[in-house]
Amino acid sequence: MLKRNRDLTPEESAELEGMRAEARTFVKAFAGVPSFGPPTPGQLDAAHEVWLERLRRGSEPAQFQPRAVVDCIGVAIGDHLAERTGLAWRIGTFEVRGIERSTPVLVGAPAPGSEHSELFCPPFEVAAKRIETGERGWIEPVTRTIAQELLERLGRG
Repeated sequence: MLKRNRDLTPEESAELEGMRAEARTFVKAFAGVPSFGPPTPGQLDAAHEVWLERLRRGSEPAQFQPRAVVDCIGVAIGDHLAERTGLAWRIGTFEVRGIERSTPVLVGAPAPGSEHSELFCPPFEVAAKRIETGERGWIEPVTRTIAQELLERLGRG
């Protein structure tokens, strides 16, 4: 559960920008798509599929270890969701097994009359959970489902 959230610092914003650049590089390297703009969920799926196959064969480039891929896919999913829903990047603090942990999340105000005081989505957690298990073909359908659910909770779905 989200305990609190705050604005990103300039350093955190710069870190997200670096991840965005890496996401474009990831899609270009593994899906052969030029990096003219933010990667789409479909492009991410194609790149992820090739990366998974190379990982299985033990030949993934050192630049794209699993943690880096989580960052690439997490930031790209988050940017896509922010654009579709109007949610904003913030730093969210969570308590996990008694330990507080902070990570970039998307945050927004739910529709009037909602039982929730705040709406949030942790795109890096969404990516990490699936990348760790080697799930395939998940990025486009999961991103679409999350966007629909967020829009409904925002009263625009």
